[in-house]
Amino acid sequence: MIAWIRISFYFSFFFTLITGVALTYIHYFLSPISEFSILKHPFEQVYLKAHLIFSIMVTFVLGSIVATHAFPKWNYKQKGIKTGKTITIHIPFVIFSGFMLQIISDE
Repeated sequence: MIAWIRISFYFSFFFTLITGVALTYIHYFLSPISEFSILKHPFEQVYLKAHLIFSIMVTFVLGSIVATHAFPKWNYKQKGIKTGKTITIHIPFVIFSGFMLQIISDE
């Protein structure tokens, strides 16, 4: 795999994970700032926007990985090919469901 794609994947996945964990903590474990507030933390919207930006980065990087790594090795007969094919087939469904959650949810 190309080095810049690997580094971009680690970077974007790490920050998507960190912002996702922070948003989960804010959403489920913090109480609202005041009784009339819909926000539970002053930076909740910043974390949400950062999470969306990093998840878009993950989407582009996964597309690069599929184009440069997965498809060229699709017909090889070596160990790990079934796992790679399974991940490659499921990536579009995971991405679609993540974006639809942002569109459909009321929050």
